[in-house]
Amino acid sequence: MSHAMMSSEVFPATYADAATRWREAIAKVPMVTDTACFPCAGEGPTGETLETQVAWIGSENAPKVLVLIAATHGIEGFAGSAVMLDFLRTLADLSYVPDAGTAILCIHALNPWGYAWFRRCAAQGIDLNRNFVDFTAALPENSGYQSLASALVAPDSRARQTAFDAY
Repeated sequence: MSHAMMSSEVFPATYADAATRWREAIAKVPMVTDTACFPCAGEGPTGETLETQVAWIGSENAPKVLVLIAATHGIEGFAGSAVMLDFLRTLADLSYVPDAGTAILCIHALNPWGYAWFRRCAAQGIDLNRNFVDFTAALPENSGYQSLASALVAPDSRARQTAFDAY
């Protein structure tokens, strides 16, 4: 794959900007098989709807799948979106074409609430990468988390710090 260096113009200014750019970019990729959007709890800072956007690119029966994920930790979405948008550009202009045995699953804004609010956690205060719970086993006791849960998602950083200090 050979193309010009990634332009800084692919870095979105907000979650809403990234979501719009992603929809526009994915529409230009000729080998997209399927797309979907999954709504997220809560809304963005300007009242916008939050969603995770997904696209399958290539054969539905491909034996190999490249999975690209942006914004597992919401705030990382700015960099992840830029990389994904640049990659979608290479697919759209056919600078890169995956081999017939490889499909690509793009998951944009896995944590749209964290992305929109510049936070690592989801609307429920969950870090999607570190707060995994095996729901087939007994749930762990975590009274400390219950005491701080509302502070973790508080939009005011001073209120969060005050709660953390009090705890």
